Amino acid sequence: MEPPRISSRFTRPCQVTCSCGSGVPVHDAAFKKMFSHPLMIELLVRGHAPEWGGRIDYSTLEQLSPELVSESLQRRYPDMMWRARTGDGESDLLILLEFQARPDRFMALRTTTYACLALEGLAEHKALTRNGRLPEVLSLVLHHGNRPWNAPVRLAELFGRSSPGVYRLVSRRSAEELAMPGPSDLPSMALGLARDGTPEEMRPHLGALRSATEACGDEGFDRFIAGCVRAMLENMEGPAPAGVPWVSACGERRCQSHMRRLRSQPEQETGPMKNKTKVYVGMDVHKDSVMIAVLPERAREPTLVKRLSHDPRGLRRLLDRLARQHEVRACYEASGAGYVLERTIRGWGHKCEIVAPSLIPRRPGEQRKHDRKDAEELARLYRAGELVTIRVPTEREERVRDLVRCREVFQREILKSRHYILKFLARRGLVHREGRNWTRKHLMWLRAIQRDAVLETEDHVVFGEYLALLDYKLDRRDELDRQIEILALEPAYKDVVGRLCCLKGISTHAAMVLATEIGDFRRFEHPGKLMAYVGLVPSEHSSGGSRRQGSITKAGNSRVRHVLVQAAWNYRFAPRCGAVLKRRQQGQAPDALAHSWKAQHRLHKVYKRLAFRKNSQIAVVAVARELTGFVWALMQDCGSEAGRGLDAGARAGVAA
Repeated sequence: MEPPRISSRFTRPCQVTCSCGSGVPVHDAAFKKMFSHPLMIELLVRGHAPEWGGRIDYSTLEQLSPELVSESLQRRYPDMMWRARTGDGESDLLILLEFQARPDRFMALRTTTYACLALEGLAEHKALTRNGRLPEVLSLVLHHGNRPWNAPVRLAELFGRSSPGVYRLVSRRSAEELAMPGPSDLPSMALGLARDGTPEEMRPHLGALRSATEACGDEGFDRFIAGCVRAMLENMEGPAPAGVPWVSACGERRCQSHMRRLRSQPEQETGPMKNKTKVYVGMDVHKDSVMIAVLPERAREPTLVKRLSHDPRGLRRLLDRLARQHEVRACYEASGAGYVLERTIRGWGHKCEIVAPSLIPRRPGEQRKHDRKDAEELARLYRAGELVTIRVPTEREERVRDLVRCREVFQREILKSRHYILKFLARRGLVHREGRNWTRKHLMWLRAIQRDAVLETEDHVVFGEYLALLDYKLDRRDELDRQIEILALEPAYKDVVGRLCCLKGISTHAAMVLATEIGDFRRFEHPGKLMAYVGLVPSEHSSGGSRRQGSITKAGNSRVRHVLVQAAWNYRFAPRCGAVLKRRQQGQAPDALAHSWKAQHRLHKVYKRLAFRKNSQIAVVAVARELTGFVWALMQDCGSEAGRGLDAGARAGVAA
């Protein structure tokens, strides 16, 4: 869209009232639809604003949305807003329409407010012409009520003598510019204290300011101004001006003592970060926009709430501007936006953390949710320390993790393709009844159906495509398995995967899932925290003397939980070291082998005890929880090189 063109001169907004007089109680929405046609706007302007009727190029009429003009409008929008260019192409006209059923005495104030907010939005976005002027404004109030309109149509009619829209300028003036300063010159002379110069150069100005203050004849006012001047001098560099009666001996000593104390402090105490207060920035991140809420350290409410486009340049300008006076601490929820924004902000030199959305405190009675509120709550809870941050993996760790997850995606796709084949054959009356599905015998049966042309021509084509799709997915999964095997031999993963494979039921792929999803196992101080992280602890709803525990929470990382539960099924059988397990344990440390053998005895005993009186699935989940503790203990004993190989950054939290 072409940026709005603005008028070459600014005039006071005018207001025209049009009365339909029909008395029909029609909702504003119907009128908005009726006046959404450009020809209706042309007729309206020609009939009720003839001074503009012949100057507008009606082919350029364009309806605007108030949100596009200014975010600060919020809900104070005019009913409709149009923009048109004048015939000479040098000016723009902003047309505001307001539908009104009953006379409103302050309608002139409302229309002026709408116009000012719209113009403020244009000025904020620098949507000005080459002359730097604002557009002309035409306000039209369309009255469709029974009562006659008797409200003022000009803003000036609501006042007595003042002229709204006109201001008077008060500039700073020095003592040299005033021949004989008097009390009326005191405001201008007070503003003159802000000029550049040393305190000694300001001594004549302070003397004149003192004389003007004494001429007022109010001792309390004299003391008040003297205190303000002393406070300003204390914040200035250099010694206090000498020879000024107004700066008393005690005030002068206090000022000079304050400056000496600042100069005598070591650099680390007066450095830029020590003098800066913290400001907390909550960000509600979306694909196309970022809602920002800025909450200073001691403020009760956010000082800035603004929606930015998802453009790093605009966000960097805002954070850099805040960093000039504050220490910036930003956060946003973990989502599909990933870690790109966090890494970008850290690259700019600001602190940024990602928080776990499932652990954000929620009020049970809160029924309203929108981007502005989410950003404000993030900033407020972040300042209070109520948010749980997550560990951000390095870019290399994230790439390896995505490759391992891709293998899981293909495994799910293989399951879908198998269902396609079985359901298709079942609809044709072909069911394999000589054993379990997807065994070697079952695959030979499927190939025989394809080879012997048991199906009709069309069904034979469909069946062949389903088999080809399954073969393709199996080939891609096997290729991913080979890639994962290669990654498992890299120095960053070799020791970790080797120790995990010592445990019964954990293959190379399962070990890579644990290594890439958890990262540094030692960031969990207790095995119970790792169990809670993977959602294997029981839920609880206890009160008073009663304790009620339910099913597992299933919170946290579902991929790790799936791997551990699948591995736990191997502990149904008596402890033994088969050929596959012995091959995986070759070359590993004796303590890891002893730990694995201890886990077999312990977990098999747990399964036998629970399976005797509970469902086998429940017993396996309990074994998986115990297995999580053995995994944690095994990785705590891991060497420093292997333990840190997966965590190049700091331990930023325990939630994922």
